[in-house]
Amino acid sequence: MLPTAEKIACAVREFISGNRRASLSRLPVGRLLTSSNFLLPAFSPALFAAAMLLTIIIVDPYGFRPWGVTIHLKDGNYPGSETTRLMRTITSHRQEVVLIGGSPMMPITPSLLREEFGVHEAANLAYEAPTWQDTSIVIDYAVHTPSIRRILIEVDHTQIDDHFPLFATGDTIINFSSNKWYETPDFSFDTARALANNYIFSQYDIAEWGKGSQHIYGGIPVDKQPSLMRQLEIDRVAAKGNLLDQARDQRCADNRFVHDGIIPAARTAAKSGARLDLIFAPIPFETYVAMATDARELWPLSGGRLKPGQIVHFHQCIVREVAAAGLDNVFIHAVDLDGLVVCDLANYRDRVHPVRPAALRRLMDDVATQRYLINSTNVSLYGSTMAALVSNALRNQSYTSRRNNCFSLTKKFGEN
Repeated sequence: MLPTAEKIACAVREFISGNRRASLSRLPVGRLLTSSNFLLPAFSPALFAAAMLLTIIIVDPYGFRPWGVTIHLKDGNYPGSETTRLMRTITSHRQEVVLIGGSPMMPITPSLLREEFGVHEAANLAYEAPTWQDTSIVIDYAVHTPSIRRILIEVDHTQIDDHFPLFATGDTIINFSSNKWYETPDFSFDTARALANNYIFSQYDIAEWGKGSQHIYGGIPVDKQPSLMRQLEIDRVAAKGNLLDQARDQRCADNRFVHDGIIPAARTAAKSGARLDLIFAPIPFETYVAMATDARELWPLSGGRLKPGQIVHFHQCIVREVAAAGLDNVFIHAVDLDGLVVCDLANYRDRVHPVRPAALRRLMDDVATQRYLINSTNVSLYGSTMAALVSNALRNQSYTSRRNNCFSLTKKFGEN
């Protein structure tokens, strides 16, 4: 039954006079709204969200505020999306070795870094598609890390120039680096769950993070994927010309990855006695050929403009600009000439990402032992060796024959 006009008028007068609960209770809908059986279910999602936000602000897992509590980081890698959020927290802990880079470096574990470099504390800060803008920020965090001795920086193709757009991970780095203590960063239900585990099990982690990253650490080797091997053969037949002469369109002096990132960081690191190790991404040589024919599919972030010559030229520019700057605490490693890794597609899950544990260990051992060190004295040899290897990948031979030739060619650089 609808309330009478008199009841409505009475309810309005009481509401205006300040007795809001009593005025609402006179109406049928008001009795529902003021009932505890309605209020708790209706507002529980909002109360839960508010409690979660308040917890994250107080606990502060991402290191924005001076009152943040201790976060127990796991002895392993986080997914790239969470690594970028934890950047401040990870680099505020003691770390002797820090690895920075793109997705090819993401499978490398802190335990592998500790073993290869003989240290007690190490962290992997690699994430998908870094550009020079966000990499420069991460390097700056790394050089100010307590107890830092070595900063390993993988040189990824996405750092070549300004044409690569920011990926979601890089955007997070930039946003989080500019956040003030009074601002509220992005958060999620996963963050709240990881915080609960941080207190209950002394580990900031959730099971889904490990499951969601499994594709990074495994997969079917390329040489066991018939469709991909057929596509590589199609690309080889279609490729024409001198692939390393293509698209050399940037002056070394204009490279912002080196001049805005590496050089300032090296000078800061030198003050604490730390060194920088630059690592050329270990791209398999069959991929250089594919890059020349279907770059848009292979490198979607580049808009199809990335060519083999750009990568080799980029690497040579880094060597020459570091030498010109007189930086004696920067060491550059041409692990892209380690034939035991880059000549064998069995080491990769696709045309870019190494996943075989022995190959990942070999790459870190290359850096630790300085097996493929490159400088101004052998940078020309690097260029000619790369040219020979790409030419070999174009030969009308079986993949097995090209792989064996690749092994022989790469030994020449490693022996110098």
